[in-house]
Amino acid sequence: QAFERLLMRTLDEISGRGVHVTILGPVPELPMNLTSAVLKARMRGVTLEPSYDFAAFERRQARVMATLARLAEKPGVAVVQPHDVLCPGRVCQLVENGDPLYRDDNHLNHLGAAKLRGLLARILGATGAAEATPRRP
Repeated sequence: QAFERLLMRTLDEISGRGVHVTILGPVPELPMNLTSAVLKARMRGVTLEPSYDFAAFERRQARVMATLARLAEKPGVAVVQPHDVLCPGRVCQLVENGDPLYRDDNHLNHLGAAKLRGLLARILGATGAAEATPRRP
């Protein structure tokens, strides 16, 4: 309760200054270190096709998701949910072409993060944040 109240107050202050805020929701956390599991399977000559219990993610993150839903109703606040891209139809893609999308049990690697590129570009482009991003010469 206290976290949500303080976050709401912070968002009110930020959005009151005309700044749009984008919040990135949680990435589904896994019951294993995916990269390690894939590498061990490869050493045994096995292709790992791990499954993921999406309902367990929903249960663990229920309070967070409820808070994020309330935050998303605030003007000037957008919430981006990685699971919308990573888990279409409530089936989470954990590997692509045999390569893991996570570097451990709850952090995406470069391949997993690349899957979010389109979603983030749409959100950040819609808010004008993409133009504010410094570019290398």
